[in-house]
Amino acid sequence: MERLKKHFNFQIVDIVSSHEARNIQAGQADFLISTVKLKECKLDYIVVSPLLSDEDYIRVGKKIDSLRNRRNLPSRMGEKDITAKGLLDRLNPVIYDIVPQQAPVLLQEIKKVVIQYFHQSKQDEEKTTAPYLHNLLTVEMIRLDIACEDWKDSIVKSAQQLLDKGYIEQRYIDAMITNIEENGPYIVLSKGFAVPHAGLQDGCNKVGMSLIRLKHPVPFGADDLDPVEFVCCFSTIDHQTHLKAFFHLVNIFNKEEFKLKLRTCQTSEQAAQLIQQFEFTIQQD
Repeated sequence: MERLKKHFNFQIVDIVSSHEARNIQAGQADFLISTVKLKECKLDYIVVSPLLSDEDYIRVGKKIDSLRNRRNLPSRMGEKDITAKGLLDRLNPVIYDIVPQQAPVLLQEIKKVVIQYFHQSKQDEEKTTAPYLHNLLTVEMIRLDIACEDWKDSIVKSAQQLLDKGYIEQRYIDAMITNIEENGPYIVLSKGFAVPHAGLQDGCNKVGMSLIRLKHPVPFGADDLDPVEFVCCFSTIDHQTHLKAFFHLVNIFNKEEFKLKLRTCQTSEQAAQLIQQFEFTIQQD
């Protein structure tokens, strides 16, 4: 999403898992962009590589040009324009760096003032105040060296904290396992790293994430990405609130340097600090 937005002036309607694409009705979007082939999809779609090659950009561009001849596509705000979200994204790492203990309370007050100043709608406010990764992966939501028998057991144990706190229901865990059995190990996003999740209707009560580092990595059937040693279960109540945290999660786990340092963490406190440190690096890029 972030790469596409930097190259094209179009509106991204939503981000969904591949197995949910079959539920999208004609007229809800002009076309889909996917990293896998879609089963029973009612809309025209383009398959691109996860890293987006030059050929991918060209094919997406040609598709947009063909649509432009039939309708006017909404323009994206210029890179130089000031937005509430852009301002808060820049302030967040600075405030956490200077006053880490007071930062959560201070940022909430700053957000109120900024949102009021920009006269944002309720929908825009929710996007602006979406949690960061370190807001979700706090010390209590990170556990290290968890013994797991197989991939199913790792999903159950990665979800335990969310279940204990009432973020999800038991049926959410069952749905995550069923999704993988039916759709394959699509949740393995990079080497050694998996993000199990299920649909909104499967028992989600609150946005949250829970990360475990496995004592002994287990295979998920993901070929070159196996075995998996880090499993981060997440729950969400809509298709938007978790996106900022999820984007940062995927990006830091794409960095080998981060995974190397995470392997050496002795405590959950150290792991939480490492996540916060790397997330700030992403914010400043």
